[in-house]
Amino acid sequence: MNNHMCRGVSVAGRAIATVPAVRPGPRPVSIAASLILALAATTIPIAAGHAAPAATPSPSATSPIVRVNAEQVAASRAEAAALAAKVAELEKQLADANTAVTASQQAVAAAKQAEQQADVERDAAKTVADQRQQEADDAGRKLAQSKQVLGRWAAKSYMQGPNVPPEMLALLGSGTTDEFASSLATQRVLGRQLDTTVSAVQQAEADQAKLADAAKAVTATHQAAAEKAAAARRAAESSLAQRTAAVSTLTQTIATTKVQAQTAQTTAQAQAAQLAAIELETAQQAGTGGVTGEAARVVVVGSPTAQQVMDAAASLTGIAYRWGGTTPAGFDCSGYTGYVFAQVGVTLPRTARQQQAAATPVSDPQPGDLVFFGRPATHVGIYAGNGMMYDSPHTGAVTTLRKVHSGVTGYGRVLPG
Repeated sequence: MNNHMCRGVSVAGRAIATVPAVRPGPRPVSIAASLILALAATTIPIAAGHAAPAATPSPSATSPIVRVNAEQVAASRAEAAALAAKVAELEKQLADANTAVTASQQAVAAAKQAEQQADVERDAAKTVADQRQQEADDAGRKLAQSKQVLGRWAAKSYMQGPNVPPEMLALLGSGTTDEFASSLATQRVLGRQLDTTVSAVQQAEADQAKLADAAKAVTATHQAAAEKAAAARRAAESSLAQRTAAVSTLTQTIATTKVQAQTAQTTAQAQAAQLAAIELETAQQAGTGGVTGEAARVVVVGSPTAQQVMDAAASLTGIAYRWGGTTPAGFDCSGYTGYVFAQVGVTLPRTARQQQAAATPVSDPQPGDLVFFGRPATHVGIYAGNGMMYDSPHTGAVTTLRKVHSGVTGYGRVLPG
């Protein structure tokens, strides 16, 4: 058993409500402690019925007492709840946005496939169109030949006269009857050939125009289809890019809002702890600071965990013992336990005996429980598991993690659950 006794009463009734001064050096401090220190820059009015007692500042405290009221705590909790609700809504929007991105990705894939198919069909149509154009070119050559034949007949007809019948031409050009018969037969054959040539020219002109039009139609139809498919693919890719950007924006907004919600929750917890400390201080000033009643009440805000307590305790090791100390400038045993738990939203009574009276006795200690020495307790620490505890031992020592020494009279639980 250590040769010291933990402080049994509060100093001027203000030990818990005093904002802790920051101990020099690179020691980590919890978020809640940082917020309390930040709040210390402004004095907040106290609610009616909770007026602060006049007191001389403690030598260990360099910041003024921060005062909060129930309305401010309620406002902070409402802000935290609103931000949490906003996070939930944003996460729902993010889920919808991710679904939309998936749909856009599928649409892009389908559009690319349709574009590829349209390109294949356009290329095939172009091959057919080239064939049609070749046929049209062949018809054009035949047409040119037919026109040459027709031109020769037209020239001969012009020279011989348009109104001279074939019989007369044969008679005029013949010396004998046999020559006349032969010439007449020739004139008649040539006439039939002329008729055939004219018909061939007319058909060739029609075929050439038809084939050329068919080639153009095939190419135009499939080219339009390919262009339409490419436009659909570009539209799908644009939609995907917009939806992906929306997901990125929502993700960033959610991360920022979560930080805001956590900060608001921590602020609400810190303010609630301060308010509980003020109520305790007021009760002590009114003479009810014994081991029962208001002074022995444990106030829990939020859902603190044993791991959070362990982290807070570990972050505050190495601080010198100071009788009556409740800040990182120096702790006594109950000042240390009270400050550690305040970081996670749990307000403990000031003294070791009051903490013993307020805690729920347990026979199976778990990390985060209190370890008491004496009945009523004259020393208290925080059980860390495996027979170890955090505490502020005695004058000349520092807050540390060490083995639970002999003299334990019991364990008490203050965390919910």
